[in-house]
Amino acid sequence: MMTYRRKNLCSFFITLLLVVSLSCAADAGEKTTRVLLLHTLSPEEIWTQQATKGIRSAFADRQSSAEIYIQYMDVAGALRSDRPEQTMKLKNLIRAKLPPGSLDLVITTGNEAASFLLVNEEGLFEDVPIVFCELTNPSILSVFPRERGTGVFSTSPVSLLLREIIRLHPGIPISLVADLTPAGLRDLAHFHNHLNSLAKRPEVVTLAGLSPEKVPLYRESLSRETVVIFGTCARTLSGAPILLGEMIGAFSSLSPSNPIYTVQEEGVSLGALGSVAGNAFLKGRRAGEIALRILGGESPASIEPELMDSNAMVFDFRKMSDFGITRSRLPRNSIVINDPADLLRKYGPFAALNLFVFSILGGLAAFLRKKIARRKKTEKDLLERSKYWETLFQHSPEGIIVYSSSGKIIEANTRFRSLFSLSGEQLSTESLSSVLPWENGTLSRKDFFPEGKTAAKEAVIPDRNLIPLTASFLPFSLSSGKEKNFCALVHDISKRKAMESELSDRAFFQEQLASVSTSFLLSQDYTGSIRHALETIRLLADAETASLFRIPVQNGTLLPEHEAIGPGGGPSLAEMITSTPGQHDRFWKQLIFNEGSHRHFSFIPGDITDPDFQKVRDAFVKEGIRSLSVFPLFLKDSFHGFLSLGNPSEKWLRNSEDTLFDMVRDILSAALEQRTDEECLERNNRAMNERFTGAIRAMCQVSELRDVSTAGHQKSVSSIAESLSKILVMPEDIRQGVLFAGLVHDVGKLYIPAGILSKPTRLSAPEYELVKKHPEYGRDILSPLAFPWPLAEIVFQHHERIDGSGYPLGLRREGIRIEARILSVADAYDAMTSDRPYRKKKTSAEALAELQLLSGTAYDPQIVKALEEYCSNKRAA
Repeated sequence: MMTYRRKNLCSFFITLLLVVSLSCAADAGEKTTRVLLLHTLSPEEIWTQQATKGIRSAFADRQSSAEIYIQYMDVAGALRSDRPEQTMKLKNLIRAKLPPGSLDLVITTGNEAASFLLVNEEGLFEDVPIVFCELTNPSILSVFPRERGTGVFSTSPVSLLLREIIRLHPGIPISLVADLTPAGLRDLAHFHNHLNSLAKRPEVVTLAGLSPEKVPLYRESLSRETVVIFGTCARTLSGAPILLGEMIGAFSSLSPSNPIYTVQEEGVSLGALGSVAGNAFLKGRRAGEIALRILGGESPASIEPELMDSNAMVFDFRKMSDFGITRSRLPRNSIVINDPADLLRKYGPFAALNLFVFSILGGLAAFLRKKIARRKKTEKDLLERSKYWETLFQHSPEGIIVYSSSGKIIEANTRFRSLFSLSGEQLSTESLSSVLPWENGTLSRKDFFPEGKTAAKEAVIPDRNLIPLTASFLPFSLSSGKEKNFCALVHDISKRKAMESELSDRAFFQEQLASVSTSFLLSQDYTGSIRHALETIRLLADAETASLFRIPVQNGTLLPEHEAIGPGGGPSLAEMITSTPGQHDRFWKQLIFNEGSHRHFSFIPGDITDPDFQKVRDAFVKEGIRSLSVFPLFLKDSFHGFLSLGNPSEKWLRNSEDTLFDMVRDILSAALEQRTDEECLERNNRAMNERFTGAIRAMCQVSELRDVSTAGHQKSVSSIAESLSKILVMPEDIRQGVLFAGLVHDVGKLYIPAGILSKPTRLSAPEYELVKKHPEYGRDILSPLAFPWPLAEIVFQHHERIDGSGYPLGLRREGIRIEARILSVADAYDAMTSDRPYRKKKTSAEALAELQLLSGTAYDPQIVKALEEYCSNKRAA
């Protein structure tokens, strides 16, 4: 037994020894991979922390057992390139952690770490592959040895920040704020490098080494409008720590109108308007993936450096509106925090789901509550049903009667008894046919005892005294056990029918008056509109005559404007007033103004008792005028006349109070006023034209006396020009202007010596130049006179030619007034067909042929065609 136990114990120890040996052999055969992660910035930087997480996550996903040693240049002070002792300190720290030759790969973050490796690789990182992350300096990338390293590079976040600040805040100075730590100085250097590369460098103020307590001291040195950009602000000059949020708060409270940006991504959550998100995690993860490929055996030269331009601007939505920044102005891929839309997108589905669930639960609860309430109400209704239905039956607004198939009245409510003046005793003793004798109305027996479905109908139902009632009647059957009963609902509609009739009449009345208003608004025919208005009003009033009278401005005496008389004839107020104008004028004015109101009134002519107006009374009675309805026509308190209706109906007198008729009266008043104004204007225009015409003809005679050789020329040109303007269908003012301009178109020759004008031979060049001045002299003579036509300009341009060869200005085409172009053709034609001291006249055909030859160059083609028609008409005459 002991031997057996000893054998088992020996076997156990031998097996244990073999396992330990194999484990040691395996450990000895597997080499530990060592990776140095060299950061430019300190471990407190969020960017550094995120990049480290990204690198570690890449290694963790591959389950790599590599040991990652981390060193920070900022902590070692090696960011200051002008301090070699700090660089040596960093090298010694790395040697202390990793003896030479023990590194398998180096990962750098930032430009400074990559630059440090390139300069100090001898004796420290010789032949060690390098993977760079966030390399933004193109010069470093261009000299990086491709056989040794590769990695991830991107554009500078500082460059993005400056570019967008300058775009969003153009022309505003920039203040750079950073501490004097290596990281702060590095940020300032980056800012100035990028500012120097700009074509137009903005005004920049650098504030270094500030603390929150010192911010007010430097505020006065800043512009009222400035953009504040924070770099690294972690330490004061004495080395005390600073919170970035405190610095942002100090600037915001002192000058809230200044936008604040930070290089640090977390600045936007600490009160800044915007910052830059470098997406350090993604860049670090990608650098870690490249590092694992190299550790797996790929050479750095076979892996091309990757551009990860994932920098993005981050903005605080709450501050964007303070500085007038809208979403449309943000750069692409911008991140907006505190955005209500993001909350809606993020929590909207969840809120909708909760709302849906709550609505279902609420609906279910409401359904249960309603069901319980309905059950309780049913129980209560069962107890009170008898009283309830009795109250409803008796107080129904409709008459209700219940009767048997034999015609016995079972019950009738209060309303039914009131409609047909019945007492309770009568209902109990009499039958349906005696209470409602339907044979005297529009109903029959089968209407009271229907079979099948029924519908309400309008009917005339007489009571026991045969007084008819217009009502809505609805009968239907009621089953009560074996006995069949009937019920009828009776609703009094007599008032409604009367109201419908009145509304129909009123609608027709308003429609007709609206047509009168429309006629005045849309038609230019004054007489036709007045005739239509009076005839429409006469028909509406059912009157025998409708007369409109107005007061002319000249004498203020009433005159009949228009009158509408019925087809069967009737009294004529217009003839009555015309036959005795004096008495009627005084009567009507006294009658209207004694009323003291603008409203209409009615009177009976037979009631006139004033002895001064007995003849007027007798005339009314003789003509058969029993009553008159008078509507004074006032506009802005000015009396223009009146509308009188002879023998109108009583129904008209009610409708005439309608406000729509007030508008028609206003339109009639305005029409009379316009007619009066037009007559005044016509008289004034006629008088003015006579004065202007006399002056123009006088000037025409004076100028023709001056030049006997061309006597009658101006009148002839005026006549021809007027005829041409009519052929061209010119407006009346242009035809008038051409007519009178033709009469004085040579009035400027009054300033030309008579000897030159009557010279029998051709004029010399100086003489011709003097004669060419007569359009200017004519304009000078006519300009001071305020003619209603532009005579001065027409006379001034009548020797211009459409090709610019005319005088005095050489105008072309539309630059010459149409009146002057017409006058020039008429002037040339008359001159050619008239004798002159130096030549004989041409025939009409020869003159027309010459003008046709010059058509389109010197003369307007359309006017020359009009002259052809003029000559043709003249020959035909």
